[in-house]
Amino acid sequence: MFKQEDDPESIHRTEWPEPLEVEADIEAGETSMEVISALRNYKNQNGMPLNEELKSVEIYGDVQGFEDAIKEVMHIKDLTMKSGEPDTEDKIVEIKLDYSKAGPEFGDDVGEIEDALENNEWNIESGMLYAAGHHIPAEMYKVQEEKKFQGEGEMLETENSQVVVK
Repeated sequence: MFKQEDDPESIHRTEWPEPLEVEADIEAGETSMEVISALRNYKNQNGMPLNEELKSVEIYGDVQGFEDAIKEVMHIKDLTMKSGEPDTEDKIVEIKLDYSKAGPEFGDDVGEIEDALENNEWNIESGMLYAAGHHIPAEMYKVQEEKKFQGEGEMLETENSQVVVK
């Protein structure tokens, strides 16, 4: 039977490693991990092997000091750091009535309002929704918005950055 103490090369007999004295920005490191995760998901959703090269990636967010690691791990040919935010437009994708408030107020007309919302026959001004001839206050509806990227490529969003894959 083999015993650990009989082997001087055993990992159980070695010294603990000394920590490296490296200055690292924790927030930039966390943002970098978010970027890598977003790119991994992008490759997975597009049926790409993880080692397939991405031609061009732009990062809007602080990953300073981690650019080479992201480029190497995600196989990126051209990685560009950008300041600010990419060109996006907020677009309303859905308006939902709060039936507990709109129902008692508009009664049988709720169906007409729903039809107008579904057919994009509505307008919002100063928080007031106008649909099917009715003025609906902000507390009676919720708006779901989505950012639409206006540039070339596909935009991925993380908590602390936006990533554009071209």
